[in-house]
Amino acid sequence: MLKAILVTIFLLLGQAFAIDLELSSSADKAVMTTGDMLKFSITIKSDPTVSITIPELGDKIEGFRVVDFGTVDPKVVDGVKSVVRYYNLQADLVGSYILPAVSLSHNGKEYKTSEIFVEVKSVLRDVGKEENKLKDIKGIIPNPSKIGLMIVIGFILLVLIISGLGFMWWRQLKRRKSTDTVESPDVIATKELLALEAERLFESGNVKRYHFRLSEIVRVYIEGRFGFRATDMTTEEIKKNISRAKLDIGSDIITSFFEILDKTDIVKFTDIILPKTESESLIIKARAIINNTRQILADNESDGSVV
Repeated sequence: MLKAILVTIFLLLGQAFAIDLELSSSADKAVMTTGDMLKFSITIKSDPTVSITIPELGDKIEGFRVVDFGTVDPKVVDGVKSVVRYYNLQADLVGSYILPAVSLSHNGKEYKTSEIFVEVKSVLRDVGKEENKLKDIKGIIPNPSKIGLMIVIGFILLVLIISGLGFMWWRQLKRRKSTDTVESPDVIATKELLALEAERLFESGNVKRYHFRLSEIVRVYIEGRFGFRATDMTTEEIKKNISRAKLDIGSDIITSFFEILDKTDIVKFTDIILPKTESESLIIKARAIINNTRQILADNESDGSVV
C-alpha cells in the first residue's frame, strides 16, 4: 500500500515539473563571409507525449541561399523530447541580414523567438594586406618566328580599341543630352533618417532594427560621398582602413562616425539595449556628419568646381 502511494506521488511530481513547451532558434555565426556556411536551427523541447510540427521557414529567409535543410530525429533526454529543424545557408552579397522569428501556437498559448541579425562581410578580410592586392600580369616573351603574326594581332586590337573608345565617346555625348537629375548622397541620407524616425521603431519594440537601419544609412552615405566602401566592411575593418584611404574628412567627423558604428554594433550583436535618449542622439550625430560634409560640397561649388 505504501509503495503504491509513493509511486503515485512521484508520478504527480513528475507531471507537475514536466516541461510544457520551449521554442528557440539559433545561428552558429553572427559574422560570416560570402564563402562561409551558416547553420540556422529551430528547436522545440516538450513533454515526450506532445506532438507538434516546426513551421516551415524556407520561403521567409531573405538574403541567403538555402543549400540544405532537414529535421533531426527526435531525442528524449531526462524526460524531455527535443526536435530540431535546420537550414544550411550561404550568402552571395555582403551586408547585414535578419533571420526571421519563429512563432507557433500550442494549447491556446503563443510561442515566439527573436529575430537573429547576421553580418556578411567580404572574403578579403583586410584589403590593405599585400597578399590581397591584385598582382600585375607578367609580360609575354615574344617568339621571333611569330613576330609578323603579333603585329597583325596588335593592329587588329588597336582598331578594336579605337572603335571602342569612339563608341564610348558617342554614348557619353548621348547621355549628356538626356541626363536626369540625380539626388546627391546627403539628400538621400537625410530622407532616410527622416523615414527612420517616422517608423517609430522604438515605440513598437523593434530596437535592433532601428540601430541596424541607422548604421546602414551612415555607411551608405560615407560610401556615396567619399567613395570609401564602408558597406563592404565590418566596423573593425573600417577603423583599420579609413586612415589608409586618406579621405578629406575631419577628425571630428571620423570620431562621430566611429561612435555611431560602435554603439549600433552593441545593440545589433548583443542583448544590450541603450537608453532611448542615447540612441536618439546617434541620429543627431548622423545629421551633423551629413551637414558638415555637405558644407564642404557647397564650398567647393562656390569655388567653381563641379562635384
